[in-house]
Amino acid sequence: MGTTDTFYDQDKANPNVTLSDRSYIINAIHYMFPDVKITEKDIESSWAGVRPLIYEEGKNASEISRKDEIWESQSGLITIAGGKLTGYRKMAETIVDLLAKKFQASEGRNFKACNTKHMPISGGNLGGSSKLEAFVNSQVEAGVAIGLTKEEAKDLARRYGSNVSEVFELLKSKKMDALKYGLPLPLFAKLVYAIQNEMTVTPIDFFNRRTGAILFDIKTVKQWRHKVIQYMKDEFSWDEKELQKYTWALENALIEATVPVEERKELLTASNEN
Repeated sequence: MGTTDTFYDQDKANPNVTLSDRSYIINAIHYMFPDVKITEKDIESSWAGVRPLIYEEGKNASEISRKDEIWESQSGLITIAGGKLTGYRKMAETIVDLLAKKFQASEGRNFKACNTKHMPISGGNLGGSSKLEAFVNSQVEAGVAIGLTKEEAKDLARRYGSNVSEVFELLKSKKMDALKYGLPLPLFAKLVYAIQNEMTVTPIDFFNRRTGAILFDIKTVKQWRHKVIQYMKDEFSWDEKELQKYTWALENALIEATVPVEERKELLTASNEN
């Protein structure tokens, strides 16, 4: 949980959690919640990102505004910076609407205002968020019919929304593979759906980019990664070199999620050698 105000000038494509970052956040927790006895051993997973702030003379990172700002160069290049990841859609909307006005003024071309605020994402065809729970409950019977528990069916319905019927159909058609590889039905359902519908081709794709399990359910990754990898090896016909490459990448990702950068070198070396 939490963010730091650490200045970062290293590899922007691959920021790492440091010992000082970890201590900073733990100390902040202790300050705000004195009765919560969190230690390094309680951390299950972690990640780091970089927030771009607009430089202000004489101010340190904690004093700089997080608000996004827009400016235009003499060449006409429009730049937006600052802001937060959670506001990315609104920031994009602001730029799109600004460009539409400029095209209208300079070329007489008319464009509709950005309407992404009202566009459902994949799986969002439920008639609005207020109907989510009713939809989830309506999917229980179909999930139980293919071997899921009620809670497992509900969890999948919440995750995939209106796409869950396709998830159930895939699981129904490939259920014997789940048994063959010894994978839990809910996890296998996510895996086959990710492969067939979400461009998943590596274990990292599945455990990080599609399910976020490395960050939010790392115990599942550690418990089932070898069987997932075996299924993917057979599904994609990997040779031994490819198998080793993708296994190594996942093991490294687990190390990066659980070990601060200063303590990784020996572990990463051992992982690469294995």
